[in-house]
Amino acid sequence: YKNLLIYCKKLVDHLENNPVLLKEDNYIASIYNLLLVQIEMKKFDDALKTIKKLRDFKSNSPVMQARIFVTSYDTELNLYLKTGEFEKGIDLIKDIEEGLNRLKEKINKESEALFSYNIAYLYFGLGEYNDSLKWINKIINDKELTIREDIQCFARILNLLIHFELGNYDLIEYIMKSTRRYLSNKNKLNKFELIILNHIKKLITAGVDDDKMYIIHEWKKELNKISDDILEIKAFEYFDFISWLESKLEKKSFMETVKGKKKQIILKN
Repeated sequence: YKNLLIYCKKLVDHLENNPVLLKEDNYIASIYNLLLVQIEMKKFDDALKTIKKLRDFKSNSPVMQARIFVTSYDTELNLYLKTGEFEKGIDLIKDIEEGLNRLKEKINKESEALFSYNIAYLYFGLGEYNDSLKWINKIINDKELTIREDIQCFARILNLLIHFELGNYDLIEYIMKSTRRYLSNKNKLNKFELIILNHIKKLITAGVDDDKMYIIHEWKKELNKISDDILEIKAFEYFDFISWLESKLEKKSFMETVKGKKKQIILKN
């Protein structure tokens, strides 16, 4: 990644210093590649500067405007999700809604669903579960959304966690049945999905707090076992389950736990 970062930077500089080569598609793609590497290497401040560079690029093409809008805002939301700066992500919602409305003819359902999921995640991180539920329902109730099964699956899993946090245990029983049915219809349940469903069921039937802490501890242990499994690893990109479980064990807020991990990353770098 260090070498990749060097050459991604060189490519952006080369295009900027040679206007004759500066075709919109190539330039936007080169900036986006640089941005992905910066985030992968946890260079978050540099990534925010690159997002600004991307967003400041002016294009007369509605298609390119939509591409810049989706790429820049989706990446910035993901950055705040990774760092636990959920409140900064919330500040972007008004601009995102305005952009989705202004460019709706050029933005596909997949991008809309991804924005809804990430905004629901932001509200969840802030502990504003009713707002989180409102956004996650945009995905679950959208009958026209026939693509991106991954987003639809994790929307249903996040929906379970939201109702757990709201204390809607009676409702969870029903939601779990429909979630299990949905996940089974798309494919055979994988290890990750089975672990999530089984432990949520155990939690809502546990009697005392000590039992719940034991279940959460065992839940975290099982997720850690599969965290390096290439077939399961993608799941951890959609939601930081380990940090959420750690927040329960340490009696901290989810946001506080994720931010704490960001500080450790900065110190290492």
